[in-house]
Order: sequence, then C-alpha cells, then structure tokens
Amino acid sequence: MKTVVKSNDPLISNSFVTCYSDYLVIHLYYFPFGNKKIKYSDIRSCEFYSTDDLGMFSYKLWGMSLTPVWWHCDMKRFMRKNYILLDTNHWPLIGLTMNDNDLINVYHLIKQNIINQNKECNVRNNSLLPCQQAPDFTLYNTEKKEISLQDLTSKSNVVLLFFPLAFTGVCTKELCSTRDDISQFENLNATVIAISVDSLFSLGIFRQENELPFDLLSDFNKEVSQKYDSLYDQFPLFGLKGVTKRSAFVIDKQGKIKYAEVLADAGKVPDFVKIKETLEQCGQ
Repeated sequence: MKTVVKSNDPLISNSFVTCYSDYLVIHLYYFPFGNKKIKYSDIRSCEFYSTDDLGMFSYKLWGMSLTPVWWHCDMKRFMRKNYILLDTNHWPLIGLTMNDNDLINVYHLIKQNIINQNKECNVRNNSLLPCQQAPDFTLYNTEKKEISLQDLTSKSNVVLLFFPLAFTGVCTKELCSTRDDISQFENLNATVIAISVDSLFSLGIFRQENELPFDLLSDFNKEVSQKYDSLYDQFPLFGLKGVTKRSAFVIDKQGKIKYAEVLADAGKVPDFVKIKETLEQCGQ
C-alpha cells in the first residue's frame, strides 16, 4: 500500500514522504531551487524542528552553505526500520550521496534525537508513536453499558489491557494478578480496563468467576484491537485468526499514550513494574 502525506508547513508545502508497507521513501527539497548536490559529509547538524497534527517529524539538515534542507519522515515506520530509501526521481531534489554506513549513522542520529525529545514516554514493540493521542473508542462492558476512553481519561489515567481469550491460563493469571494489585492502581489515579474479542456474555461469566473489580470490554468486531495494532493475523495456537495480542497501554488524562507494550508471545505478560512507574510519572 502506498500513502502520500503532504507537509502542513507553508515554507515547504511541496515536500512530502511516500510510505510503503515495508519501507519509506523520503523526498528532499531545498530553497532556493537549483542543482547543487549536498553530500552526507557536508551535513553539519541534525536539528529537531517540529511535529504537526499528522504525526510527522521535521528536521533541518544544514549543509556547508547553510542552506536548510528539510527532511520529513514518518517516524512510526522509521522507528521500526534500520534503513531509509531516498527517492531521487523528482525535481527539485537534493541529491544526497549516501552509502549504507551513512544511512545507519543518520538513522541513529535522528532516532536518538527522538528518544531525547520523548524521554518521558515509554513505548515498546509497538507502532504507535510516542506521546501520540490514543485512539478513542466506545465498547460495551459485561453489564451492557457503553464505556468510552474519552470519558475515562476525563477523570483519571487509564491502564488499558488487551488479552487474547477469556478462561485461558495466562490471561486468567494476568487479570487476577491485576485484581490483587487494584488498590495500587487506584492510589496512582488509574482506571484499569481489559479488552478481548470474546463476547460480552462470556466475559461476564469470566469476570464473575474471578471476581474482577474492573471492566472487561468486548471488542467482538476487532476494530479497537486493530486501532491499537494489537491483533494477531493468526494466533499461534489452534490456528485461530483475529485474536487480540496481549498488550498494555498507559494513557494519561490528556488522552496521550505514555506507555505501550505489545507482546507477540501470548505466553508472556506485560511489565507491570514499568506500567506503575509510568503512572507515577503521570501524576494525579
């Protein structure tokens, strides 16, 4: 799939990136227009510039002539890859001469800058951007009442747990452990909710049998799990498709993701120590 994202910056309205499913093409423009070539060795610094409402990170790369070169890239994909492809088939473009080592160096330079800029956020194994707005949703709980994320975050921080299937061993252990620690979450001004693709009827029995004091929400149509990049194409056991991945998200009262952990291995559980540390940083 190919997606083209235009820049909102009026100074660089002709710049854009093209995101493919497996790699990223970065289109580079500079002003004034011309045919000058800038080599990687000419780049003196990489300065964090801004982020817009599309989640695009902008960088200024300054060459020897101090002509600004604007570098726009989709960091959601960039953070998951260790290479970049440069498109040089459009005019006017900077013809950056880069070998593999150059690409790796630029990758680490920009990645470290992003880490420094977003050090208050903790995101692991997930494609959602650090500190981005959490996708809103409304689902039914086991009492057939609609629960929305927006309503929850208006009152408290939220610990959002996705789990594969009710009544299975690891899921039962994880949620019962969360039940036993519920006072700790309450003291950190956090509301716990858990989501699976089970029907709300089976979740109701599961919740009752295990005396779970927090809401279980049914994502039977799998829409919310997809929004949070937490859905197996095929579950490792039994060949099931469309099963939720075990995941954990901390969302603050502004609705921003502060911690995200998506586990490919359903036999593992999220790092609840990190989750509680993140909640402490979120404050009341």
